[in-house]
Amino acid sequence: MTKRLSVTVDDVLQSALKEAPRRLKLPRSASQSERLREYALLGYKRLLEEELDRKRLETYTQWADDPEILDFAHAGSRRAAKRGLFED
Repeated sequence: MTKRLSVTVDDVLQSALKEAPRRLKLPRSASQSERLREYALLGYKRLLEEELDRKRLETYTQWADDPEILDFAHAGSRRAAKRGLFED
């Protein structure tokens, strides 16, 4: 489903739209709406990646503070060393 959206184009956005084909690897003939759509998708993907990175870091921080996780990691390392997978 397609919806229409009105956007105020200031000087900064106008400049970004001019650079869009080169930055986003769009054809030079891409319309302003295609350019805006690609910038919106790029922004969404970047925010999603940042959110996932933040959650991943929070998880790793929790694990680092959890002695049970540390014990589990050490036990796994010792078992692997005994099997000769790597040196302890």
